[in-house]
Amino acid sequence: MSIKFRILLTVVLLQVLGFAALLLNYNQRAHVAVVDFNRSQVMASLQASASQMDAMSAQMERTAAGLARGGEHFDEVHHRKNLQKVRNELQRLLLRTFSSFPDAIGGGIWYEPYALSPHEETVGAYVYRSDIGLSFTWDYEETYSGSWWYQLGIPSAWPRNEHRPQYFYWTTPFVNDSGQWSMRVVAPMYDDHQKLLGVATVDWALPEIMGSLQNLRVTPDSKPVLYSPRMAEYLGGTSLDIDDPFAAMDSSYKTQELATPDGNYLYAVRSKTGLILAVCIPGDELSNLVAGFISQTLVVNLFIIIVFVTIMLITLEMLFRPLDRILTALRTSIRFDSGTGQITFAPLQVDSHNEFTQIIETFNRLGKQVVEFTDRLNQTNNELQNEKRRSEELNATLEQKVVERTAELAEKNREVTESLRMLKLTQKQLVDLEKHAALGDIVAGLAHEINTPLGISVTAVSAMEEQLQDMERQYNQNQLSRDYFNDYVEYTREGIDIAADNLRRAADLIARFKQVAVDQASEQKRDFELCDYINSILTSLRPSYKYRPVEVQLKCDHTLIITTYPGALAQVITNLMMNALTHAFPPEQDDRNHPGHITIELTREGDNAVLSFRDDGRGMPENTCKQLFQPFFTTRPEQGGSGLGAFIIQDLVNNQLGGSIDVSSQPGQGATFTITLPLHLNTDAASYDAN
Repeated sequence: MSIKFRILLTVVLLQVLGFAALLLNYNQRAHVAVVDFNRSQVMASLQASASQMDAMSAQMERTAAGLARGGEHFDEVHHRKNLQKVRNELQRLLLRTFSSFPDAIGGGIWYEPYALSPHEETVGAYVYRSDIGLSFTWDYEETYSGSWWYQLGIPSAWPRNEHRPQYFYWTTPFVNDSGQWSMRVVAPMYDDHQKLLGVATVDWALPEIMGSLQNLRVTPDSKPVLYSPRMAEYLGGTSLDIDDPFAAMDSSYKTQELATPDGNYLYAVRSKTGLILAVCIPGDELSNLVAGFISQTLVVNLFIIIVFVTIMLITLEMLFRPLDRILTALRTSIRFDSGTGQITFAPLQVDSHNEFTQIIETFNRLGKQVVEFTDRLNQTNNELQNEKRRSEELNATLEQKVVERTAELAEKNREVTESLRMLKLTQKQLVDLEKHAALGDIVAGLAHEINTPLGISVTAVSAMEEQLQDMERQYNQNQLSRDYFNDYVEYTREGIDIAADNLRRAADLIARFKQVAVDQASEQKRDFELCDYINSILTSLRPSYKYRPVEVQLKCDHTLIITTYPGALAQVITNLMMNALTHAFPPEQDDRNHPGHITIELTREGDNAVLSFRDDGRGMPENTCKQLFQPFFTTRPEQGGSGLGAFIIQDLVNNQLGGSIDVSSQPGQGATFTITLPLHLNTDAASYDAN
């Protein structure tokens, strides 16, 4: 068996197997596609019917709301008009409303007993559609106040001075006087004192919805149904032989596919009126529908396979004829001389242009490229020799670069040493100047904040020293390569950047702490009215919280005169307000329905003024209260908190203002800051400004 015959046989078998696999896959996919298509069509139709039903129910609710507002209006004006005129206007309102709303089959306005007149117990107007058009009546139900649909809107036991919890109430489906399934929407009415006045109703016939469900019959035995869960009853005569088929439905308004014990397909959707629209499709009928579709396409697919195999056989035979000639020419176009190792290439001659012409031309180009590659190989060898000489020159300049990098490292080491010296000097100054019990905590907090970037800097410098020693060793052993040197330069640059960034960070921390420790009393002491001044501060801070759900209240004695530093007091109030807006009432937890409250209360106790700053926010645990006034303590480090706000408040109150501050808080119960200030700041406290 020749190679050509084997190739032909293999191609034909592969084509037949491929078509068979495609056909099986097509049949399987076709089955799934047809089922999915019918499923999607049914679900879309159900969803459209539910949407139509929801839109119609919304229109019914709007009409009922309009009638309710009209009934409320007539109650407001009936004392200016006699009852007969009100009756006439009620009749015109109902006729005008339902003449422009043909989808409703009736509706009315029903007042509470003796609501419009002390002489008439019931006043109820009703309009309904009949064979002659719209009809109006006053005696539709004379005892309507006790009817089940009226009790749904206003139960007898419901207090008349309280609002009903809903705007609309839908009745369960019922059969009206015309023998049609209907539903009624009931809207409560209120008088100008917000007392229950009566109800307005709109009636809706369901046969149109039932008729639209009949369009969902995919197969002859499909069952479209309309089901009322509140009644546990099917509407329209069609029902399913399944016990509680809709028990697995969730509360959403999307079309759902439900499981059935007999393998049928059940699709259902819940409307906003509470009714369920569903269709049940027998599984065997849908399978027969799919089988019929697949059998129609099977004959066509078999015919296509036969035609394709025939064309492939003819095409392959035509292709192999010139291929045989090309194989013969290829065997004689390349010769190898084993003695000299030379390859002789004779380009193939193209006598005619066919589908193999490009192959022959490509083969000829490949032979020429082999010769060109040999020439380029010799050229590459020459370039390698030149590159070797360049490497030797680079080694000669390497020593100078090593000296330069060593000098840079020495300079960075001096910067680290100087930063350490400045840190120790700053710590000594803090120890000498601090005069209260929290001195140890302040120095520890500062040292912890600064030691981190300094430790990173020392680590980076130590790593660069080790890298330098390793490079010197390789250089002395003539093992230093260009790649290693480039890696060393990049590593050194990254180490220098890390050390410089962390040194700058340490310097920033030192400068910030110095700014906190510097005397805050830079203004003059004066007399001012305390309540008015705090009110001015709150007014200036109002843009910070006026769009937030936070209410600020100031309670104080307007005759409270104090002699102190107003600038320091303003900074204390500002910090307290900003801390409350940030921590007690975080912006991400704002709730317009539950606003927060901040209360500032001023009282006088002897020669002191007592300022109480309270909020009803998140509060703080006991551990946070103990550390609140320590420098650099913050509960929001990831949001950029510096931990100096409460520390500055305590520093200003105790030192510059000559007072005291206490804090009390519980989680979830807010926080209270109590500040006691002397009404007349003495000379000793004022000396804080000089210090």
